[in-house]
Amino acid sequence: MRRLAIRLVVLSIVFGGSWICNQVSNLSTPAQSAPSFVAPVVDSAAQYKPPTSAPANTPRPLPTATSIPAITYRGTECIEWTEVRSSQIDTRICVYGIIYTYGPYSNRWDTIQFSPSANSFRVTDFNYYYLEPLDGGDCAIIYGRIRDYGPYLIITPEKDADDAIRTGPGSLCG
Repeated sequence: MRRLAIRLVVLSIVFGGSWICNQVSNLSTPAQSAPSFVAPVVDSAAQYKPPTSAPANTPRPLPTATSIPAITYRGTECIEWTEVRSSQIDTRICVYGIIYTYGPYSNRWDTIQFSPSANSFRVTDFNYYYLEPLDGGDCAIIYGRIRDYGPYLIITPEKDADDAIRTGPGSLCG
């Protein structure tokens, strides 16, 4: 068994060596025809990019909330019309909101509604009609007294203040 193994090794060296010699001698003789395919030479060292290290986990500050300036009337902070409650009846407050509609006429109005609901809070002035033009989507800021008007609450503008109702573009309401 041992002799058989030695013979196989010797034969493989002899025949393997002769095959290698044939390959080397073929390299020294000129080629008969051009090869049909030439593999591109790739410099693997130039294309290899080592992985970059992961960036350090540095703590980042959390974004801070930017405060929106409060809407005020002569130093009194205003609240949005949806925040008016019956507990505020007979108090003077400042209220703001986006106008839904107004009336009774486009060039002579005394009522501003902030909602299409018939029973929602609104502005009603029993003393004056206002002539300045309004548009749905405008902002209205009103300083006045909250009153109970049956099915809904109203604010009546302060009659002694000439600027108790201020209106402007919707962006005025924040």
